[in-house]
Amino acid sequence: SYYEIICMDSDILRLTDQILQGMSTTSTLITTYKSYWDKYKSLWETEKENSLKKFTKASNSPAQFDAEIQRYKQQQAEINGESSTNVINFVRIDCNAMKDALIGYCLQAQGKLTGLLNNNGVQELQAINEFFRNSREKLSAQPTNLDELSAKIAFCKETKEALPSVLARFEPVREVYNTLFKNDVQ
Repeated sequence: SYYEIICMDSDILRLTDQILQGMSTTSTLITTYKSYWDKYKSLWETEKENSLKKFTKASNSPAQFDAEIQRYKQQQAEINGESSTNVINFVRIDCNAMKDALIGYCLQAQGKLTGLLNNNGVQELQAINEFFRNSREKLSAQPTNLDELSAKIAFCKETKEALPSVLARFEPVREVYNTLFKNDVQ
């Protein structure tokens, strides 16, 4: 039969063996190339929502937020610098979709971190604004008797004593917005 003739032909057997060896070698090289991308594994394996919530609950400073944002920007730059295609023997590997997804993860993390930092700044500004609004309301109301006047004078002293600590709250807010400005957040 035709099959027996092909099986007995030494040239065909030699070519078949070479093809199988080439495929095995190529498979090993592709597996090795795939492991090259493991350095970015943290981007696709990390539960981003949970890690960002932990980061937020840790009451990190603007400098710590900035360091984390810069880490993601650095990874984004490294991924951008990676080759989009690679040819291993007879197989062309297109990494564009993977690069796009990894860069997307980096951009998403940067956006969430800057959003969290902005929320922190807004909350602190609102708290400071609330302090000033409450103080203004209490101090601007006309006292109707001596007890109210005495209470207003005491509140005025308390407010003056609290002023240095309130003013000290502005520097961290300034740091938050300087960090956001540094990271091109508008």
